[in-house]
Amino acid sequence: MPVRATTAALILTVVWLPTIAGTASAQGPRGPALPASQGDSSAPIEISADRLEVLQNERVATFDGNVDAAQGDWRLRSEKLRVYYAATESGARPTISRLDASGQVRMTTADEAASGDEATYSVETGAIVMTGNVEITSRGNSVRGRHLVSNRNTGYSTLSGGRIQGRFVPTPAASGRTARPATGPATSGPISVNANALDVQQNSQTARFYGSVEAEQADLRLRADVLHIHYNSQDRGNQQAVSRIDANGNVFVSTGTETAKGDDGVYDVARGLVTLTGDVVLTREGNVIRGRQLVVDLVSGQSQFDAAAGGGRVQGLFTPGGPRP
Repeated sequence: MPVRATTAALILTVVWLPTIAGTASAQGPRGPALPASQGDSSAPIEISADRLEVLQNERVATFDGNVDAAQGDWRLRSEKLRVYYAATESGARPTISRLDASGQVRMTTADEAASGDEATYSVETGAIVMTGNVEITSRGNSVRGRHLVSNRNTGYSTLSGGRIQGRFVPTPAASGRTARPATGPATSGPISVNANALDVQQNSQTARFYGSVEAEQADLRLRADVLHIHYNSQDRGNQQAVSRIDANGNVFVSTGTETAKGDDGVYDVARGLVTLTGDVVLTREGNVIRGRQLVVDLVSGQSQFDAAAGGGRVQGLFTPGGPRP
């Protein structure tokens, strides 16, 4: 039979033990992990709310109103939280197997936060699924999507559903290298990324965007099939900065004054250098040059082919009377 507890001024607090299928793996230096992948999934769970209803036969407890659940440094807030628990011996605390949260769901750790419409947390496996208008923020960086799947034990997360939108802090430019204010694209502004899906692996400090990927930074435009974003291993205050972007498959770069395409590319964010390799084609004001490796300097605005890299010769097609690239 159901058991109800209601209070207007006093918040009900209950401490639960999780059902443990395995302990959280040791974590290395923290990279761009999504918030759900942080914390110890074996710690006790403390839950408080305005109201509580318990269905003893079904082993379900529903917390309602200003719900606040905490497990170590991991925290979950929502309007409603349904707790599924396992049977225990007489006098022992019940153990939780799953949490279902709904209504303005927000998960946080010391450095990251994720919000959405609904979320399910499997305590046994450490897996979290969040749906709706999902937004993840992590030390100055943010991504948006519709469907987040993350595992607190492995540190692996996937964001999908519609177009994924990301905004990232770049690594500061190397000393003495400042983008030309009038003629060159800025290399210090935020980097925006759109894609069909996103994977994050915490320990490798990388984020992989894939599916019609588009990235922008001031006048710089970058398109590819896949983008791998690499983060600095050390914090900049409360921020985690992007140090390098690797592009693979149908890479296209535009700087406002020229366009280039190739098979693969690397954007060295701190140095402001974009390197394209493979079948590279550079176009500027009607002139076309082909080669195997091109280096575009976003600071100086110069582009240079390396004839020795990858073999082959550099070929150019120029419009009479027009400027040379």
